[in-house]
Amino acid sequence: MVGVRMNKKVIIESIGWGGVILILGAFMLNTFGLMDVKNIWYSIMNVFGAIGVVVSSIPKRNWQPVVINGVWFLVAVIGIIKALALHP
Repeated sequence: MVGVRMNKKVIIESIGWGGVILILGAFMLNTFGLMDVKNIWYSIMNVFGAIGVVVSSIPKRNWQPVVINGVWFLVAVIGIIKALALHP
């Protein structure tokens, strides 16, 4: 049972780190002029990144990352909707 718990913890932490990598990756690509914020992939990276950070923060009851990434998620979803509206 301990091994299962440890594996679950590792999976949740990995999801969180994946989220961080996606958010920072989108930010860096934009900052270096390699991806525009209007590109749908920018918002997709942020949506999945925010989900990853939230998934890893809830079990720890670490609410600040949950709140900021919840808002980040909503803004990114709006970005996806706008991108789809511009390029149906």
